[in-house]
Amino acid sequence: MMGQEQALLEELNKIIENEDIRTLFQPIISLRDGEILGYEALSRGPKDSPLESAPSLFTTAIKADRMEELERICRDKSIDRFKLFDLNCKLFINVDPTMIYDFYNGNVKDIEISQGNIVIELTEKTHIRDFNKFGEALQRCKAKGYKVAIDDAGAGYSGLQSIVSISYNYIKLDLSLVRNVHEDMVKYSLLESMINFARKIGAKVIAEGIECKQELKTLIELGVDYGQGYLIARPNQEIVDRLEIVDYILEKKREFYRSRDYSQIGHLINEGVTVQINDKVSSVFDIFEEKRYLQSIVILSKKKPVALLTRNKFYSKMDTKYAYSTYVDKEVSSIIEDNALIVNEDETIEQVAQLAMRRNIEDIYDEVIVMRDNQYLGTASIRRLLDRLAQLQVEQARGVDSLTGLPGNLSIEKEVSIRLAKQELFSVLYIDLDHFKPYNNKYGYKKGDEVLAFTADLLKNTLVKLGNHDDFIGHIGGDDFIIITTPDKDELISKDIIRVFDKKIPKYFREEDITKGYLRVEDRDGNMQRYPLTSISISIINNHNNDIINYRQISDIALELKESAQKQEGSAFIKLNK
Repeated sequence: MMGQEQALLEELNKIIENEDIRTLFQPIISLRDGEILGYEALSRGPKDSPLESAPSLFTTAIKADRMEELERICRDKSIDRFKLFDLNCKLFINVDPTMIYDFYNGNVKDIEISQGNIVIELTEKTHIRDFNKFGEALQRCKAKGYKVAIDDAGAGYSGLQSIVSISYNYIKLDLSLVRNVHEDMVKYSLLESMINFARKIGAKVIAEGIECKQELKTLIELGVDYGQGYLIARPNQEIVDRLEIVDYILEKKREFYRSRDYSQIGHLINEGVTVQINDKVSSVFDIFEEKRYLQSIVILSKKKPVALLTRNKFYSKMDTKYAYSTYVDKEVSSIIEDNALIVNEDETIEQVAQLAMRRNIEDIYDEVIVMRDNQYLGTASIRRLLDRLAQLQVEQARGVDSLTGLPGNLSIEKEVSIRLAKQELFSVLYIDLDHFKPYNNKYGYKKGDEVLAFTADLLKNTLVKLGNHDDFIGHIGGDDFIIITTPDKDELISKDIIRVFDKKIPKYFREEDITKGYLRVEDRDGNMQRYPLTSISISIINNHNNDIINYRQISDIALELKESAQKQEGSAFIKLNK
């Protein structure tokens, strides 16, 4: 053992003497738009050396009391290497707290990089003894333009103490908090709190160690500012600036913002983990043991959900001396209870929340199982359900539809009432997407939301182009919209909406569906049916030729006209003239 340690010390001495350090760069990117914030410089020993890895290299340096020498070499090498790329982005340099004084005492070599682009990333190779003095030192660094980040935040007490004692520009979350965050509600809640805290103190959050898309998706939903990890890009001696993962980030960000506040439970689902009702109990045990953060498993009978088995309830059944040996070879049906909350995807969040809160106290926080056409679709957690319900209530109080950002029913009714009270002449365009539900069923909520967002943007753009400055546009809900304009412009606006809609809607369909000219979708009875491609219908009602006294009357007339308009093939408008 002594001989091995001596060999490592000799290898370290040789590395320091020859300054034989390799620098790798790993990108840190925005989880909002995929833009590269900067790169973390990561130091390694020579290739094929016993000290090639960072842990071996720095652990040996600490034992040999040569940490300061090694860190200065690593720092200078990082700066020299980064300068070669001539980039206008941030360079994150790992710095031990004992070395922070170099940055304002003149011991850092001529950087030739904007100090505003240097981020001092504090590691915890040694502990901070006096937070007050250390905080003063950091303030002097920041006064020179340097940014400061804390590494491995949340990994221990000292890290948390550092966060509350010192003002950081960036908080880098420890990878132990990021790992499997999509399966662990405790980690999810902790990250949520840390993100809220960071926002209040003006710091940006960086998630380290992202390794799978489920983690990335959850971090995007949580609102984490930046990400880093093997999923994004591995450390490299060259600068990696073209990242395939950016397209995925943009897609998930659009998906999240378009659906985050929508009112149906189908927008909240996670894929979940399932087993068949005739599987062995041992398979459930294996899944829970492998996925330590998993809280529940859905039990299926073929494709139909029949029960939910939570971790706590499963292990309570296995708690007795002979329980495991009694159940292990039995079917899952022998241990399930008939108390799962199973709902359809089109149930409103408010309805599901009411059902969930009526359950027995021991079941009240169990996940909700969601179906489509009597088949399993996914699960929704009570935490997400209640969070979304609160968001919806805020949006409703503001009178804004949460999917499109357009005024909702309260604002629509108020607008009509004001115009009637002023005795203004106006036309109401009641706009509806035909055959939208079959589209949603075949293509999914994400694509359905894209069509709704496209429609909302189309209506806005049409009013900007052809409408009056005080025209009104609202989202009634689902695929129903409304425009209020003047009678002289109602047909002009309607024709242009139809023209542009018919021109652009094909890009939301697959080529084979466009070629066929219809969709084949299962109905509720499981039979395949043909449905026309989605089109748009507009019903026009005005108070110039009609005696209109309130918004309800407009709605009733619009529904009658809507039926007539939908009988026409393709997109069309119909106008009530009496």
